[in-house]
Amino acid sequence: MSDPVPEAAAWARSWLFDTALPLWAEAGVAPVGFHDRLDHAGRPAGAVLRLRVQARQTFVFAEAGRAGWAGPWRERVDHGARFLLGCTEDGRRLAPSRYRLDGTPEDGPADLYDQAFALLGFAAAFEALQDPRYEASALRLLEQLKAQLGRPDGGFEEGGPPRPPLRSNPHMHLFEAALAWVERSVDDRWRAMADALDHLARTRFIAADSGRLLENFQADWTPAAGDAGRVVEPGHQLEWAWLLLRNARLGGGSDLAAARHMAVQAREGGVDPERNVAINEQWLDGTPKDRRARLWPQTERLRTALALVELDGGESLGWRDEITAAVDGLRQFLDKPGPGLWRDSMDETGRFDDGPTSASSLYHIVGALLALASADRPGSRSQPRTSSEPG
Repeated sequence: MSDPVPEAAAWARSWLFDTALPLWAEAGVAPVGFHDRLDHAGRPAGAVLRLRVQARQTFVFAEAGRAGWAGPWRERVDHGARFLLGCTEDGRRLAPSRYRLDGTPEDGPADLYDQAFALLGFAAAFEALQDPRYEASALRLLEQLKAQLGRPDGGFEEGGPPRPPLRSNPHMHLFEAALAWVERSVDDRWRAMADALDHLARTRFIAADSGRLLENFQADWTPAAGDAGRVVEPGHQLEWAWLLLRNARLGGGSDLAAARHMAVQAREGGVDPERNVAINEQWLDGTPKDRRARLWPQTERLRTALALVELDGGESLGWRDEITAAVDGLRQFLDKPGPGLWRDSMDETGRFDDGPTSASSLYHIVGALLALASADRPGSRSQPRTSSEPG
């Protein structure tokens, strides 16, 4: 039987380089920063700029340039990085989450999730543009995070003042950002943060009895009361598995067995075989909670399968076959309603939402498709050096 990965890799590269990136490099660029959404005709939609989108799009174009895209990636990285600098130049407070189209911030509390992506965006810009300002800004933001939201156990509050519940998801993206900086910087603060977050994942976020990753916690990191403490997201299990595998590759102490176990659980109970999609949520016992399917878990399904095949071949647990299935599942969401666009959500019957295309999903798509595009190249890794709306 012929290997389907080379054909899928060629499709992935073409879809990104020839269709999606040219569209978002033009229509998705605002006078200040990047637009949050495009409508069905590929025109800007919405009147707000979100910090996470500015950071994610900066990352997207940096990764595109690193992968060899010939479009204006450097100019777009610079465009996004300048926005991030403006958000964090105060030096005394965390970056606001929302901005008007002229770049002025809206009122509202700073959010841990958005700060994590600002750190990731700075890492991408630092590597792409070789500008030391971005590392200096990232380290300043890291120290602000520790001072304003840091906890003695190595975790972080959601925002200031502290508001329950604590969540594993923002910590996942802090872990992602820390690993991105571990690859780029000699400053040992990044490795220290990565180690602390890896420890939290192994001792608090992953349930000891089931090996499933929980989402919501009380102040002492015990599961949140009631149903909130029993929610499991297959997409996050896959995303954490990928990050733990990556941390191990970078010399960290991640538990590879735990990573494999989470990936197997997500595949076996978190994928609807009829629609061939990873669903949104399960209960802790593995039964479905929300059978709808967002786009981003499909990308994590693909990227994690690629990483497990790279790690040990994956044949014994069928991860090579899972790559093909994950590609087919993801492609259902793409090029709807037009080339380079996508649908972000599918309902239980297989119908897609009809809203505008969210720019924030391109970060997830690029992470998966660049991993796929490189998978059939001798000596290449099956994932970009950096990744990972929640997701």
